[in-house]
Amino acid sequence: MWLIPDMTTAPQIQMLSPLPVLPPSPSKRQQHDPSDWQYRNPLSALFPLNNFPSAMSPYITEYNEFPNSSTNNTPSSVGLMSSSNDPSYGSESTEWHPDYPLTYGATERQSQIFPVAPFPDASWSQPSVAPQDIPRYPIYNGNSLDFQLMVGQPPVPSRSAPSPAMTSPDFPVEQSKKGIYTHREQQQFFRDALSLPAMGFTGPFVPQQMYKPHTNSDRKRYVEEIELDPPIFFWMTGPEECGISLTDALHSRVKRLRDRDLPVFEGRGPSVSIRLEWPGYRQWSRQIPTKDFRSPPGPITLAKLAKNVAKCVQRFIEERQHSRLEDDADPRWQVGLNGKGVITLDDIVLVSMYHVSLGSWQPQLRLKRPFNQPIRG
Repeated sequence: MWLIPDMTTAPQIQMLSPLPVLPPSPSKRQQHDPSDWQYRNPLSALFPLNNFPSAMSPYITEYNEFPNSSTNNTPSSVGLMSSSNDPSYGSESTEWHPDYPLTYGATERQSQIFPVAPFPDASWSQPSVAPQDIPRYPIYNGNSLDFQLMVGQPPVPSRSAPSPAMTSPDFPVEQSKKGIYTHREQQQFFRDALSLPAMGFTGPFVPQQMYKPHTNSDRKRYVEEIELDPPIFFWMTGPEECGISLTDALHSRVKRLRDRDLPVFEGRGPSVSIRLEWPGYRQWSRQIPTKDFRSPPGPITLAKLAKNVAKCVQRFIEERQHSRLEDDADPRWQVGLNGKGVITLDDIVLVSMYHVSLGSWQPQLRLKRPFNQPIRG
């Protein structure tokens, strides 16, 4: 006989709470893995790096060759100088653009061609260097110039090739081999500039020492272990001579300048430092942009480079005009904005530029007239 349960009361359904899910107990290796960054970084509790995925690491920043450039030596947005009397003299609102990209694509890192001095000297032809041997280049980071690794973007070697405009019946041009140069070779080029032709300029060259970093480690890293780009020359026509007046360059009077629209610093970072070793004064440097302000930015021209260097020399004179010369200095090399017995911007000629360290170039300068002749007038 079957027993039927009492159906007068509906069955009660009891909801059971789920058991809490506990994380798996970490293994001994997970707790004490010495390879984990937290155990290698004693400040991990204060500065966690949770924002970086495991497959990504931040850029590696090396020692900055310019110790003051990150804070005090970056050009302002209105250029190196400003003058109400000359609208072309640093008055452009886009003279220095703060938003350059951190790196440039591989297609933008092109080989570089500069005007070459017309000398048939064999020392101007050097062997090529493999791209993997090229050092790291300065990269613009925020508002400072740092030297960073260019991940996956090895720089392309610069190339030295004579321009057709450089040809002169009096100064034949020999085809130079592609390649870049050592610091020793740059020193020879720096000395060779003393024999460049100058029909209208008869004054002496400014007796500069070629720039070198102060410490042995910096000299090794930024000078001795890298290859340097060919010199840049400022050839003029009518008469044929090497050198442009800084006053003409400053005011964009560049009709006589050969290859004035030739791009320079192609495939390079957005700025370089201009170094001056003027006799009787401390070393001086100033950064200039190497890009124009088109979209996308392109390299500046030879004429624009001459103008930027003229601004640098003008700034140097303004900053040093009240400084005392060193005790053993020749007083004839004293600079000033005006006055008798001082050298002004009107007296100076830009002859050439030399790549003297990883991120630095140094101009070769001379005077228009000898010391015993009136320079102005």
